[in-house]
Amino acid sequence: MVEDGAATAERARARELVPTNEILREITRGGLAGLIAGVLVAGIGGRLVMRLAALLVPESLGRFTENGNRIGDITAGGTFALILFIGLFVGLVGGSLWVTMRPWLPDAAGLRAIVSIPIAIALGTKGLVEGANPDFRVLGGSEVVVASLVTLVALYGPVIVLADVWLEARLPHAAQDDRRVVQSYGAVTLLGLALGLMAIVPAYLGPEDLRPAGIAIGVVGVATLASWRSRVVGRPLPGWIAPIARIAIVIAVIAGSAVVLGEVSEAISQG
Repeated sequence: MVEDGAATAERARARELVPTNEILREITRGGLAGLIAGVLVAGIGGRLVMRLAALLVPESLGRFTENGNRIGDITAGGTFALILFIGLFVGLVGGSLWVTMRPWLPDAAGLRAIVSIPIAIALGTKGLVEGANPDFRVLGGSEVVVASLVTLVALYGPVIVLADVWLEARLPHAAQDDRRVVQSYGAVTLLGLALGLMAIVPAYLGPEDLRPAGIAIGVVGVATLASWRSRVVGRPLPGWIAPIARIAIVIAVIAGSAVVLGEVSEAISQG
């Protein structure tokens, strides 16, 4: 009995969670949540909104968009391409932002979902509503169509929160001896880091109008890195970092919202 007890204690110690492994799991969870939300919202939801636009503006049927797609045509190939490419790209960008901002958002899932809505609108709308796009002229600058697109972007926030909660209950925790799990999480983290930087930097630091939001996002990213480091080394995080990170999120939302208002106004004015 003593030996069995000692063996059990040893196994329990071996199963102790390692902070680094937990961080890799959180990054993986956030990235996967972003991809799920991207496919559901930008991919499938985007196709539904495109169909809605054709119904709302019947005179646009048969005309071509800037990308060469015929308005009103719903094909399997086009739907698959939209879900695969647009959904995955939006998921990649959204997942990267989610991993960066998630530590500073409310713990309660319901409140987190509410807070995620203005963040999604401020940082994601320009990717879908670009005021100068001639497609809005084809659609007559329809306010309902533009509102539908903004609503679609807003939905990304609550969906990624739900996906994150769903994955939290299903992704295994990587203990000290779970090499395969750790390696999997590490591979996803490295791939997400590389692809995320390639997508985030041009999207938010390239365009001059989005640069203030991009700089604020960078500040949040540094704060998140600091929080991870404190967990790894086992030291408390300095008390001023969390307020700075949350203020930076607010600044990013304000700066992004100003850009969104301009893009939406320009899109509607094409009618």
